[in-house]
Amino acid sequence: MLGLILSSVRGILVVTLDFNPNFVYISIVIIMILVSYFGYLSKKFYSTKDFILLRNILKFNLIFGIVNIFIDLFLGVTPYYGIIYLFIAPYIVFIFLQVSYRYLHVSVAIITCLISYSVLGNFLDSISGAEGLQKIHDYNLALRPDSFQSLGRTGQYFRPSGYTGSYHDSANILGMAVVYFFSRLILKRRIVDFLIFVFAMISLLLTQSAANIIITIGVLIIFSIYMFIKLKGILNFKLIVALSLCTYLLWYEYSEYLGVFIDRINYAGAWDGMMTLPDNNQQDSFIFTRLLATIFGHAVIFEIEDIFTEIGFYGTILQLGIFHAVIFFSVMLFPLWKFIKHKAVCFEAIPPLAAVMFGFISLLHYGSVTRVTSVFLFYAFFSMCVESLTRYEGSRKNQLQNFIDTKGKC
Repeated sequence: MLGLILSSVRGILVVTLDFNPNFVYISIVIIMILVSYFGYLSKKFYSTKDFILLRNILKFNLIFGIVNIFIDLFLGVTPYYGIIYLFIAPYIVFIFLQVSYRYLHVSVAIITCLISYSVLGNFLDSISGAEGLQKIHDYNLALRPDSFQSLGRTGQYFRPSGYTGSYHDSANILGMAVVYFFSRLILKRRIVDFLIFVFAMISLLLTQSAANIIITIGVLIIFSIYMFIKLKGILNFKLIVALSLCTYLLWYEYSEYLGVFIDRINYAGAWDGMMTLPDNNQQDSFIFTRLLATIFGHAVIFEIEDIFTEIGFYGTILQLGIFHAVIFFSVMLFPLWKFIKHKAVCFEAIPPLAAVMFGFISLLHYGSVTRVTSVFLFYAFFSMCVESLTRYEGSRKNQLQNFIDTKGKC
């Protein structure tokens, strides 16, 4: 599980051990892609009906992905090689399914604590004066040296970004962690889950990543209502209310430090990147070009500015084409389909499912979930959910068989 942890907190090797960032990042990517390849080789061992469906979806996703890359190369366009995560990374699920749920949970907890610690450290530096701001600038520059020259707003280098070097990427990880540990807390009522939830929630707020914070709150509300309805316990209702009040008090206590974030929520222009598309004037030729890019993908070839949209869903469609994008989104939503298919509720699957749903919905903005820092963590949650549901199915079948055997003896 070391590879999973390092894929999300790879920056720790750069800022603490002074390793070359390009060497660290490329090495971790190669390792995780190789692990995903071993997952591809292991898929044949999963032959139940649901897993055959998953294998077929992944196969089509991979085939279309390879075709997508070759079309770019054929047309003389340099493909964005980060897109390979969309096609290869999902196969790591078949490796994670061979790992104990407990080990994956521990890995998630370690990642959450390390990212939270790094974000909090950045924040404390940011309020310590000019020397602290310079420290954050050097910290983020060390993590993302190649990106500095291309940034339009160098103010990003003074934001609490943590070990990912990007406040959006750190917020994406923390968002998945917050909804995961919140759901575990409601179901299991363990103090460790509470402490990690609070630590992650505070750090998430400090990133000031508005979209990820709003999506986190939305997912928390949805899953709180769902668990309250299914659990039907007054104690659970009191716990949900208490946690909601705790979150509000944290917000109230640290609101003076979150003024920038609050201003961004109140300022309509700050949402332009998420809520609107680039302005390509509305001539018929541009509308037709946009339509072609939506259907067939490869928006770079059509030279439309929409490819730079901050809406992850739309950007994925423009790169892959609508048909391939639907396949890819189907991969991401497989745990939800498997969960809904059950008539009885598998409570153990709810926390990782909440994280999966956050990851999917976070494509409304920026698409950090498809970056190397989040994508393997996302599929770890994916595997935890599927493993819980599969184990639950087996348990119910055994109970049914025992009941049949008992009736037969009578």
